[in-house]
Amino acid sequence: MGAHEFHNTKTAKTAQEAFKLLVEEAKEELRERFEDEDEDGGYLEDLTYAGNIAAKVGFEMERPLAGESALACVNRCMRGADHWAMETDSDAACVDGGADPKRPGYRIFHFFGLARA
Repeated sequence: MGAHEFHNTKTAKTAQEAFKLLVEEAKEELRERFEDEDEDGGYLEDLTYAGNIAAKVGFEMERPLAGESALACVNRCMRGADHWAMETDSDAACVDGGADPKRPGYRIFHFFGLARA
């Protein structure tokens, strides 16, 4: 088995809501990908090796450095060999990208990490 990096962005009112929506979307993608291969849905029983955000059970917030944008923070952390989110057994990391200019009351959240595949 290997591991895959993931980076997902979602607009929501809270990071918790965004995480939940992303995990559900990832599960649906898996359902569609494997529906012909596994009619029982057994692939959804254990998401440990999903290879995406669905493999994560939670997240922790990561803060950009002074003067650093949210995306620069994500890139720095994903490229840092020793960043905690880049371990397969860790929670996902989340960076708050700020207010969504297209949706008042919503924020842009970036989730990233490494998931077993």
